[in-house]
Amino acid sequence: MPATWFVVNIYKGNESGTPVYSTQVGVEKDTSSIATLHLDDLSLQPGRYNVVAWAMAWDKTDSTYTGFNFTDLSNVTFSPSYYGNSNAKECYEARFNIDVPDTLTSDTVKFNETMHTPMAAVQIVTTDADAFLQSQSPSTATRAQLSDYSIKWQYDLYCPTGYNVLQGVPNKSETGIGFSSPLTAISSQEASLGFDYIFVNGEKSNVTLSLYVIDNKTRKVVNQYMGITVPLERGKATIIKDNFLTNKKDSGAGINPDFNGNIDITIPD
Repeated sequence: MPATWFVVNIYKGNESGTPVYSTQVGVEKDTSSIATLHLDDLSLQPGRYNVVAWAMAWDKTDSTYTGFNFTDLSNVTFSPSYYGNSNAKECYEARFNIDVPDTLTSDTVKFNETMHTPMAAVQIVTTDADAFLQSQSPSTATRAQLSDYSIKWQYDLYCPTGYNVLQGVPNKSETGIGFSSPLTAISSQEASLGFDYIFVNGEKSNVTLSLYVIDNKTRKVVNQYMGITVPLERGKATIIKDNFLTNKKDSGAGINPDFNGNIDITIPD
């Protein structure tokens, strides 16, 4: 069953130095795919406390936590380096205060908090898979397959690569970030060119993306689609569709969608 790894630090007052309480624990998700952490062993002296929590995918079968370095919550990074096309990047955070009064009316102080993701999801879907394979097939007897090709994602400008959970903001951005993705058939015409989770600065942001279609045998670029401005919004998914395999664009495919649930975008001709 899927599980989540939780990291919880509690600091005295509004400080963020050495926590007075810290725990890490894995929790299985329930039938609704929700993981709930209960801190039943928590004991605090009267006062105000700052709680910082981080949660991420956990593979219980081999006891690995995730694709993050998270020893320092003020500087969470990807492990071992930036990668895409993986649900291991799905993560959640929470920051809130709790007050323990000098005089308690009961033996416990109860608090509940729902965690939210600091990321936006992006998926690229091509709508010309069949036409592309036909164009790459020298004959009907040797028809090209999607598995013969891969997609190089390349972020053209800066891409967030680190996150400060204590402050709730990306704390590092780098150039030259990218990864490789296989082509996965959705239908005869549509294929997924990959997906990614990206840290968002504030509630909304954007990145600029270029796609390169690579022949896996020759390692040559057979098509490129450059300069896609991808809108990002925390907790939402941007799905962009176009004829990415047969259309060649050097730059400038700007997008300005209305946000409503998933962000479904079809780039006009």
